[in-house]
Amino acid sequence: MYIIFLIILILFFLEIYSYKKYKNSIYSKTNLFIPHYYCHFILNSNFKNEKIYIDNNNFRYYKKNNISKSNLYLSGDCNFFESELFTKETLGYFLEKKKIKILNPSCPHYSILHQFNRLIFDLKNNIRIKNLLFSASVNDVLLLLNNNIDKKPDGSNFYKPFDYSNNIFPRIRLFYSRYFIFYIFRKMKKTTYQLEKNMIVKTPFNNINSKNLRIMDKNFNSSNILDTLKMLKFICKEKKINLILSTFAVKNSEMSKYKHRKKIKHYLKKINNIFRIFAKENNIRLIDFEKIFKNKEACMRNKWDYNFKGNKIRSEEILKKLIN
Repeated sequence: MYIIFLIILILFFLEIYSYKKYKNSIYSKTNLFIPHYYCHFILNSNFKNEKIYIDNNNFRYYKKNNISKSNLYLSGDCNFFESELFTKETLGYFLEKKKIKILNPSCPHYSILHQFNRLIFDLKNNIRIKNLLFSASVNDVLLLLNNNIDKKPDGSNFYKPFDYSNNIFPRIRLFYSRYFIFYIFRKMKKTTYQLEKNMIVKTPFNNINSKNLRIMDKNFNSSNILDTLKMLKFICKEKKINLILSTFAVKNSEMSKYKHRKKIKHYLKKINNIFRIFAKENNIRLIDFEKIFKNKEACMRNKWDYNFKGNKIRSEEILKKLIN
């Protein structure tokens, strides 16, 4: 009898403890991303997490108290978002240590056009921008590769529809101890990253064949990227924004392992070259990350994401280009 009572008591306290842990976890909070008809998705200002801060304008920031000398708008995708890194290893943190206020709206898997649309969204909401860093993106290549597999030319199948509830993880109503058993020891940075997987369709690289790559060759259209850059230049001129363009770097040893990666690298080089030529012809500042990191593979943690060493170098290169 006493043993049964002790077991019930232990389960009772475990349930209370698990309930408190659950309520303080990412699983009971608002989703990190919210759908948006124009930008596809944006950061959610209602999202609460001790390691990620998002302000009312849907910008990620890194330090609660910041005295800024200049505003820098980071227009990019997951290579700026850096959800797998600790805060003190991110690009934004290095820049904020130099008293540069960062406006970081970037989300995973944003294409060049998504970046542009998000910029328009922020300008329409009266966000004041002094310096804009606009990045070339590998996502334009991945989107092209993904769409030619499923024969959807509009790019919509790269992203999953927003047909799920506001919270990706179903709310636990009873037996919170289940949360304790399965989730309590997971690191917060990993659970944050998993949110992204519910919004992006991963390219099935094992299904890619020569026919898919030929379709990709046929459908690649550099004029779309060039048109976006022309509109970007016009808007920056009208709004008196100092525009800085940057190329996209990859880890060459990783990108040479498979046939599809070599193809991705081939078209990424084309996109980077579009950025170089456009910057030169229009007297726009350019940070050529592709060249800077060509022989610095130790600065990248995977095929195209940076580690803290790479971010420190990136921050130094960006500071050189900023206008006081």
